[in-house]
Amino acid sequence: MKIIAGKFGGRIINVPKKLPIRPTTSICRHALFNILNNLISFDNIKVFDIFSGSGFFGYECASRGAKQIDFLEKNYDCVKFIKSTSLKLEINHTVYFKNFFNYSHNFTRTYDLVFADPPYLFEKNKYENIINCIISNCLKNNNSIFILEHYKKNTFAQNNHLFDERSYGDSKFSFFKKKSGI
Repeated sequence: MKIIAGKFGGRIINVPKKLPIRPTTSICRHALFNILNNLISFDNIKVFDIFSGSGFFGYECASRGAKQIDFLEKNYDCVKFIKSTSLKLEINHTVYFKNFFNYSHNFTRTYDLVFADPPYLFEKNKYENIINCIISNCLKNNNSIFILEHYKKNTFAQNNHLFDERSYGDSKFSFFKKKSGI
């Protein structure tokens, strides 16, 4: 897989085939980062990459100038890969080897940008649990953004924090912001 842009742009990262992941396609990553480039400045932001898999979302953000990338992943092989790759790229990072649902009550850090790419086969209540947890505990302020990647047939239009949805193939990105007074 190739990092799209920034200081690591064009750099190929060989992701082991044995990792139990469903990587976000390069077309989806291009589209997502084109949207994000219009919403935020990556310079010096803090990013949280949840259900990290290969860690590519975090690497793309670091390549664009994010100052801190935190990864949360429950698979040991993925954690080893993320640690190794982050060290090679010399990015400021922390990797949490945890299950989101067991660890979410311990979230104390806040972030400018949070991305979650959980398994597509999750039940709707698990997705809603993720959304509510991140909005309540992890977003730094009303300008912070949470992006959830999920199967295109799921929708969260009833959530007051949702401000955009974009579909690409079988994938959909739902964009949320913390809103004061809600």
